[in-house]
Amino acid sequence: MSQSYSNIHPVNEILTQFASEASSQLDSQLIHQDLFETVSVPKNMRSGTILIENNNQYMGTSLDLKRGAGASRVRQSSFDFESMTYRTQMRGLESSIALEDLDDNQYPIDLLQREIRKITRSLMIDREKEASTTLFSASNWTNYENTLSTFNASVNTDANGAKWDTAGAEPLTDLLALSDTIRKNAYGMGADMQTLVMGYDCFLALQRNAELRGYFGTPAEGIASGNRILPQAEVINIIKSIFGFKDIKVGKARNNTANPLQTQTTGDIWNTDRLWLGVLKSPDGAVVGNSGSVQTSPASVLTLEIEGIKSGEYKSPDMVRQNVWVENEYVNKVIKPSFGYLLREVVN
Repeated sequence: MSQSYSNIHPVNEILTQFASEASSQLDSQLIHQDLFETVSVPKNMRSGTILIENNNQYMGTSLDLKRGAGASRVRQSSFDFESMTYRTQMRGLESSIALEDLDDNQYPIDLLQREIRKITRSLMIDREKEASTTLFSASNWTNYENTLSTFNASVNTDANGAKWDTAGAEPLTDLLALSDTIRKNAYGMGADMQTLVMGYDCFLALQRNAELRGYFGTPAEGIASGNRILPQAEVINIIKSIFGFKDIKVGKARNNTANPLQTQTTGDIWNTDRLWLGVLKSPDGAVVGNSGSVQTSPASVLTLEIEGIKSGEYKSPDMVRQNVWVENEYVNKVIKPSFGYLLREVVN
């Protein structure tokens, strides 16, 4: 009698714990783990319905609420939940090592744990790429994406519109106009609820920008003059102090883009000339409802995840290699495009 896949490749709780710890101890290059509102759903809800609270329900009414003695109160209408469907996606990979290499190991590290670290990081890099695709793909933000110059010309003329690495650029002016546009689209959710995600070249342009430099002082006070780069931490702090953004993230991560057996080449995961601003954390969070649906207050993106990372090991059929694997099942779902905005061609 043939065995099931789960019996041949069982989940190993110890390796799963190790992989989970490895995924949580990521270096600062990866930012996906802090971005999206995340809800854990059971395995029997790999597909289902998301019920999104309708903000119109809580935006007041234009009715005259005054009433005379004995007169009935005016009745306010209600707005139904918005809804959409979702389907989680399984992602995983495996690696192997010869049993003889395990027996003859001369390195001061467990080789199986080393393999788990390798494939766990690859899995997390893949998740970083998925986060980048979610936020930086124009197709996800129809009617809420533009080049910086077109945003200035057609959406909000309060922006400056000049590319940030050119003379006369005013990135703080652009961010103010963008944040206000989102506030109007997102029922008054202002900068304190908005997260800024920038490609690396956009951030480099901020470090060199004269408008931003004015908030730090003058060369006579010890501040670098010309186009010398300002400290990264101070640039983020000054932007937060001006706008009060909930969070600011810079996409720095790179990954190997070469095919197997080719010379390794790396490329940026996040488009370096783009930025995204919007509401990523919903006011009241998301929960699995009694009806089997997921209920959430509005945010741009919701991540639905099943059971976190799983890992296991098994021997090859010919008993010469030990295989280890990791797997993660989730989906990033854009649920309120109007709560965010993507800008392209922010720098040259």
